[in-house]
Amino acid sequence: MRMKSKYLKRWNLPPYGVKLDSIKSKPYPVLIAILFLGAALISLNQKVIGIAILVLACYQLGIGNNSVLCEFYDRYVVFYSTQDPDGCYILFWQDVAKWQYQCGLMQDTLRVLLKDGSKVEFSSLSRRKVEQYFRKYVPDVETPVTKQHV
Repeated sequence: MRMKSKYLKRWNLPPYGVKLDSIKSKPYPVLIAILFLGAALISLNQKVIGIAILVLACYQLGIGNNSVLCEFYDRYVVFYSTQDPDGCYILFWQDVAKWQYQCGLMQDTLRVLLKDGSKVEFSSLSRRKVEQYFRKYVPDVETPVTKQHV
């Protein structure tokens, strides 16, 4: 069986496929919550800590890098490399045999077993989006059992 999934450069991505969604590195809801926390600390007479938190949150919102980590298409998903800015891994839905999403303390991991027996791992920031698209496009795989299901 010939696998279409592989590591390649961004400019070699296929031109076909409808883009459905993406995951970016800047978590806006968390940063806005931190802004409110800083404002609350200032109102509770913790001005130094509140101002420091506000400054850090504003820096991340305004200046921090917001790179694309993953893009979902109707035929495949693209995971962009953080080490190589031009590199990415294209994973075609038809090549996936099994997948498992594992939550970690600092970083979540998506483990994928391809139909040829090779394994690939990707770090992830959005469990909801990853599981949504993998359940939709890889339907014959049984849902992995996690701590929440026990």
